Amino acid sequence: MKRACAAILSLSLTACVPWTVRPIEGQSAAAAQDRFDATRFVDSQWQTKILPAIEASAVDVSGLPAASSRKAGTHFILKGTARVLKVNPAPPLGQMSLDFEPFDGHADAVLQIGPEVRGSSLRDATGLVQFSQFVNQIDFANVSSKLNARALQCLPPTAEIAGSEGRRIAFTGTFTAGDEIPHIVPVRFRWVEGVK
Repeated sequence: MKRACAAILSLSLTACVPWTVRPIEGQSAAAAQDRFDATRFVDSQWQTKILPAIEASAVDVSGLPAASSRKAGTHFILKGTARVLKVNPAPPLGQMSLDFEPFDGHADAVLQIGPEVRGSSLRDATGLVQFSQFVNQIDFANVSSKLNARALQCLPPTAEIAGSEGRRIAFTGTFTAGDEIPHIVPVRFRWVEGVK
């Protein structure tokens, strides 16, 4: 008898739903609106804060410390002119090898030409973008990726870059010490005409 009563009680409790769970109307829409948009963040900062800070802090290549005295992990903002030694536009990590003056035919730096870019030097070099501004590491990393993608917009078309060995360029960019030679993320780029 006790077993029968317990079974009936159990059946009646499982058949009864004491509450109904429904999503709050508009909750998904509000969550979508509150979701962080890294592209929008970068677009809002690029012209007004990021570029001015980079241009104000850029050090000419002639004043760049020797590789042996650059502390690994230190971020640099660099500007100058260089001769293009070699171009490898093959994705994902296209590169342009640069020879700084006085020209000696050896690569002094690599300009990253994408479509993917290594590192977070552009995000970290100015000090304007801090982890404390974001709710998580994912948003912070996404900002770095979007900044790198935004920076590559300064470059000419890939077809123009591909045949540029021997040409001179003027550039501004960032890099993080640690590699044997700098791997620069460009934010300004132009051809210096008339000199091969």
